[in-house]
Amino acid sequence: MLQPAECVLALAIPVTREAFEADLDPASSKDYAKAFSHTAAGLSADSLWRDYCNVLRTVFETAESVKSLGVVTEEATSLSALERLLSNFSVVTLVAHWRGAAFFDSDFLDPASVAADLLDGTREEMNPLRSSLAQDDLSVLRAAGDPAELCTGLRKAFNHLLVQQVLWDQGVPSPIFPGGVKKDIALTPLQLAFLNRHAIDTLFSDDRLRPGNRLELADDMWSIDDIVEAIPASFEGVFDLTVCNSVLLGDTIKRSRPDCLVAMHEERVGPIVRFVIYRNVMAFIARTGAEYETVLIQVLKELCD
Repeated sequence: MLQPAECVLALAIPVTREAFEADLDPASSKDYAKAFSHTAAGLSADSLWRDYCNVLRTVFETAESVKSLGVVTEEATSLSALERLLSNFSVVTLVAHWRGAAFFDSDFLDPASVAADLLDGTREEMNPLRSSLAQDDLSVLRAAGDPAELCTGLRKAFNHLLVQQVLWDQGVPSPIFPGGVKKDIALTPLQLAFLNRHAIDTLFSDDRLRPGNRLELADDMWSIDDIVEAIPASFEGVFDLTVCNSVLLGDTIKRSRPDCLVAMHEERVGPIVRFVIYRNVMAFIARTGAEYETVLIQVLKELCD
């Protein structure tokens, strides 16, 4: 029988104003706070924080509720902390943010250098990317008058490519296809966007282009390979990925750690909804000792009915 004390709720999203505002800094690689701010454009810092507190209220209420049942909670979960938790608990529920393939203006840390590589034709390895860009997008980049215009032009140009082109060598290993992509595989839009973003990111150093396809933990943004490496090979429990669009990360974990049972989401899941689900799951386990995955499926089914 599963006991709540064998479960941990690991929070990797910012839960203090200091951490939230530090993540909003343009120099920070973090994405979650910035993405939240985009949904409330024009708000003052105080108003933005008050809006975020509505999310945190549910976080803290859930944490207190499950702690009263015996669940362990951890804040500011870093990569090393995640590895420790996976070594000591049967069920690890991670509340974190998946930063996907889409490009944002803030990704271009040196837009002039990125644009120059695309426009001057001196780097041969840029040819496939350059030839895939629409002429209209290239014209916008040539006419851009300042860094802000360049960032916007690059964002639009690269996002046009994510699900419309094939920019990678099919035989080259990638985090989600270690053996390369077989020609007869029908890729999903998520897989196509991941592979294209990965191909673009490899052309530019991190000090010029902030990479996508990363899991945001309290200490940094981490690649799929980093996360898989942090999971002990001996882990046979449940890893509940409470993140947005976590299916690519989850599939890779299942392939690399076959004894690990992964719960994941194909679509965006709001944190408030997810915390309500988690609270109900843990309350049921406390009463019955049922297995986590069984209760999770049951609770999700009841919500959908």
